[in-house]
Amino acid sequence: MTVLGCDIARYGEDSSVISIFQDREILPLRIFSKFSTMAIAGFIINAIEEFTPKEVYIDEIGLGGGVVDRLLEQKYNITGINVARKSWFPNEFNNLRSQLWYNLRQCLNPNADNPIVLPNDPDLIEELSNINYSFDSQGRIKIESKDDMKKRLGRSPDRADAVCLSLIGYEHTNQKIGGSSGLGIGWDNY
Repeated sequence: MTVLGCDIARYGEDSSVISIFQDREILPLRIFSKFSTMAIAGFIINAIEEFTPKEVYIDEIGLGGGVVDRLLEQKYNITGINVARKSWFPNEFNNLRSQLWYNLRQCLNPNADNPIVLPNDPDLIEELSNINYSFDSQGRIKIESKDDMKKRLGRSPDRADAVCLSLIGYEHTNQKIGGSSGLGIGWDNY
């Protein structure tokens, strides 16, 4: 099974990243800098046609919304994800972004039933090893903001965000929480 996760940027210092998750492995990331959103949509179409993924998840916040709209207009089967929305487990995570980053952490656990393999990408490893988290007033896991991470790293965690999106629905454990995946994701409820 192949899943694409896409974090979108446009022209500025941030990068657009396509993460391709296939057979428990994140393939080398496809990174694009200083391109228009229409060009990024084209790069995603190329990846879709090359890999024929089961799912394509695109961060639709901000610039990603235009890419989502364009791909839907072109009749591609993609799903826009707003990571600022409520978590699928609102008693455990303060938002969906926190849940997805925590899922990535669990997928990398060597003691998991089905741990994933990352590409040899020093920037990705730096992003993954520099994330901070805390707990909110309700005791839920809260991942630091992208802006705070960007200040500390000197760049946006675009690579890690794309990887998080490509792992939506991955069964990193044989113990299912519910729904269609180990995350308990039920798209009917989204």
